[in-house]
Amino acid sequence: YEVEEISLPDPEPEPEVHPERRKSKLKGKGVITWKTLEDVDFSEKYYEEVDGYFWAPTFGESLFALEGQKVRISGYVIPIDADVYVLSANTFAACFFCGQAGPETIMELQLKPGHKRYMTDEWVSFEGIFRLNEDDIDHLNYILEGAVEIDELVRSLQ
Repeated sequence: YEVEEISLPDPEPEPEVHPERRKSKLKGKGVITWKTLEDVDFSEKYYEEVDGYFWAPTFGESLFALEGQKVRISGYVIPIDADVYVLSANTFAACFFCGQAGPETIMELQLKPGHKRYMTDEWVSFEGIFRLNEDDIDHLNYILEGAVEIDELVRSLQ
């Protein structure tokens, strides 16, 4: 027999991490990080309206203290639909939707009208009202209500 040598493709490169991901330039009152959002546990819960089980959050005290507060956070934008966006701690290739992270690593952006269109994996800082969602399976567990991009901080990150 003749042995044919084959070459395997190079492994997938690690997802590109924005240089500011671990060291945000956001400072001051109201700044939260993805580490802040880890104060949550999840358990399976049955939802009769869809006849299925979903992960239900049990939020820690530190998160309840943020409920209704104006906060600022930076992350990777993931467009879901024409006008629906999620902010993620990770790039799309390593995000919750691809099974690479937990639901605490994403936040629903409820953007104010007139916002610009965002590209996948665009690193952006937003400000808005922080909301916790324990029961509505049509929305994410973390919601940034009335979210607006923080222009001057975004420019400093580019």
